[in-house]
Amino acid sequence: MNRKGFTAIMDAVFFVILISIAVTAIAHGTDDSQESPVDTESFDAVMATYVRLGDLGYPDGDRVMKITDVWALSMVAGDGKVTEFVGRCFDAMFPWEDGYGFTVTYLDMTQTYGNTHDGWSGSVHREYSAEFGGTLAVTLYSYL
Repeated sequence: MNRKGFTAIMDAVFFVILISIAVTAIAHGTDDSQESPVDTESFDAVMATYVRLGDLGYPDGDRVMKITDVWALSMVAGDGKVTEFVGRCFDAMFPWEDGYGFTVTYLDMTQTYGNTHDGWSGSVHREYSAEFGGTLAVTLYSYL
């Protein structure tokens, strides 16, 4: 290889390195979104599920309802059954210790589950209209 060929190769290598550094800096500089796509998809999948009331120990066992509506009823009853059920679902998605936590609010009642302290790496907040009136607000916090 002659001297011009070597210089051309070195120029190309340095150009690729500089472009890689610039792309990395831009990608990290614009990443101010607090919603992780993985957390959002997992959260939305759990909140879109339907459950049989009998599976949670409620009367009218064969009736199937959306989890958010049953959760609103559970909060009024104060039994915490749906909070525990949703917690077990998220346990499977976030298997590491203190990997997540959530807060749910309905009609001035609030329940928390897991780690909801500061220091989370991402969060997802959604509000759902309950079948029986009012709004169920749920916030998921995830920790890396």
